[in-house]
Amino acid sequence: MSVSVPSCVHHSFERQAAATPAATALIVDDLRLSYAELNHRANRLAHHLLALGLGRGRTVAVCLPRSFDFVVSLLAVLKAGGGYLPIDPDLPRERQRLMLGRSRAQFIVTTTELRAGLPDRAADLIVLDDQAKAIESKPDANPDLHLTPDDLAYITFTSGSTGAPKGSLIPHRSVSGFFENVAYMELTPKDVVLQHSSILWDALTLELWPALLSGASVALMTVLHPNTSELADALVDHQVTTLWLAVSLFNVLIDESPNALKSVRQLLIGGESPSPSHVRRAQELLPTTRLVNGYGPSECTVFSTCYPIPPLAATPRSLPIGRPVGDRIVHILDANMTKVPVGVPGEIFIGGPAVAHGYLGEPALTAAKFVPDPFSGVPGARLYRSGDYARYQPSGLIEIVGRRDGQIKLRGIRIELGEVEAQIKSHPDVRDAVCELRDEGARVAESSPMWCRRPASTRVRLPARSKAGCGYSTSGSMPATLIRSIRCST
Repeated sequence: MSVSVPSCVHHSFERQAAATPAATALIVDDLRLSYAELNHRANRLAHHLLALGLGRGRTVAVCLPRSFDFVVSLLAVLKAGGGYLPIDPDLPRERQRLMLGRSRAQFIVTTTELRAGLPDRAADLIVLDDQAKAIESKPDANPDLHLTPDDLAYITFTSGSTGAPKGSLIPHRSVSGFFENVAYMELTPKDVVLQHSSILWDALTLELWPALLSGASVALMTVLHPNTSELADALVDHQVTTLWLAVSLFNVLIDESPNALKSVRQLLIGGESPSPSHVRRAQELLPTTRLVNGYGPSECTVFSTCYPIPPLAATPRSLPIGRPVGDRIVHILDANMTKVPVGVPGEIFIGGPAVAHGYLGEPALTAAKFVPDPFSGVPGARLYRSGDYARYQPSGLIEIVGRRDGQIKLRGIRIELGEVEAQIKSHPDVRDAVCELRDEGARVAESSPMWCRRPASTRVRLPARSKAGCGYSTSGSMPATLIRSIRCST
């Protein structure tokens, strides 16, 4: 199978829009937006950004609900030579301030309704409803800028071990390689992909760009944080054919609403180790659906390996993560950066065009995690050290065996326990805190807890209850993904 040559995301979209201008690109409820109109609207906003002085490689934050305008804005930023930073309107203001400050965003695209909730003086505002006439007056034509696949496409923030999130700088070249010319997934103009995951993680990339660069349609859930019932309704209403689910959410849907998945022909799961029993049950209930287990860190954009799961005659102990896909290069290395033999555990290192530029404003961490590639003949090539331990099976498939640090996955979201501990310890009466993930057999997608244990030497009197569940509210600085998962134990 041939490997795709990286190109700019918006250039690939422009080619698709020229090929299928009348096809439906976006769906919101009963509304449709064609590829031609999406391209024209993005072009007008891109020209507006350029007129305001957007610099090449500068960051533009997009704080909008999931909507046509949200996708138009992402595409416009790319066309104007910038990199986008999605900002969830429901994020705590301090978290927004941190992300905006670290990214040095030149502009924030938002609405009149949402601007009041943004941090003061964070960046110049582009308020779409206030500036609608000025934007509409701009040309429909594609901006003529000389951009390369190495230019910045977007910034994604993930949990950081020091108490603050870290931002990965993702170039255009990282995007297309996980879905172009691959065997595990195929998208056609007849397909509908549901964009339902958080806009903060690279699941947004998975649910948006493969479809829009292949002529398929993307159905946007207007609810930013849908529950399982709302998700099931959307799958049926839009007759979704290609879907990504974090493993915990997949388990709940298989247990409670498997019929909602009847239209799905390609079901991609990951973010955590799959439950073989749920996978086997899904294969029994959905015999025409292809199940794929995907693996990859955000620093290398969505999937680095995939495993199309064959029919399971029995329930195995675990499922592998498969083989490298597209232009992804995967090595399993020992402590001496030597390739390990079959069956011997080592750390996963990822190379090729997928590797990010590094971490925003953190040169020491970038140097530690993005290391010189001793196996590549390309000058300056680097490997990303994932922190995941794995081994080769005799078949050549890769299976995960553990982690080298304190990072965990909860509902498919990467969480550094150090970040949670740092927030707990910021309480003036807490001397120290240790966090761990406990599985108590609860419904993982909705209520799996992360316990924060105070060491025995700690003596602290905490109020009876708070949003964080431990007597100290972290809601001003931590996303809801973490807050609703924390309990405290003495």
